[in-house]
Amino acid sequence: MRRWWAYSALVLLFSAELRAAPTGRFPDPPGKTTAPSSPPAAKPVPAPTPVPPVAESWATRSARTLTQQADALAARGEFARALTVYNQAVVMDPSFAPGYFGLGKLRQRQGDLREAERIYTRAARLRNGGAKAFELRARLRYVSGRQREAILDLAESLRLEPEDIPRLELASQWYVAQQAWPAALAVWRRLLSIYREQDQADSARRAQIQVQALTLLAGETDPVTATSHSGWVPRALRHISLRGG
Repeated sequence: MRRWWAYSALVLLFSAELRAAPTGRFPDPPGKTTAPSSPPAAKPVPAPTPVPPVAESWATRSARTLTQQADALAARGEFARALTVYNQAVVMDPSFAPGYFGLGKLRQRQGDLREAERIYTRAARLRNGGAKAFELRARLRYVSGRQREAILDLAESLRLEPEDIPRLELASQWYVAQQAWPAALAVWRRLLSIYREQDQADSARRAQIQVQALTLLAGETDPVTATSHSGWVPRALRHISLRGG
């Protein structure tokens, strides 16, 4: 690869020399001088045309307003009216994810977990709702005793938005509860990396303590500190852990 780049650079330099204007010239006749030619004036570069923001549709604006009204009604305990307005919001714009989030939370609060899960599943298919919808469904499944499904949902949420700190910390709590020490350790290493990048000294110190404690708990199952790294799978896990997930 390096030889190819070097060859390409030589070709470019050689072609540039061939296209360059000659620097040598015959001497002028006696008594005749040639005024130096002035370089051509540079043409102004036109400014790039700004791309106008995509205007929000009337349906989306209406769904947003209805969702805000339903949120206020739910906060006041007027669940029946809030349910009606949430349904109006998702009918107004079936692609407006926050409407589904509010509707699912209200159904969950009313104890209709099956319907809440169905709503979150539908929201997860939306382009702008996947990460949050997977998180909400994960929380619902976790409190329902379906921890394995919940952890898979939360992992999918983090795949879509890998820098979300509250979800990373939630994942670490769930992994610790399941005594999945290597998984929890990988999450805290990722958090430590994020905190350091963001210059959050206090959070970084807390994460460092968590990493040290989980390293002891993980022991030989930690791909970073394990004595044997034979095989491509352990080596890949070690590489992922070292770079923080």
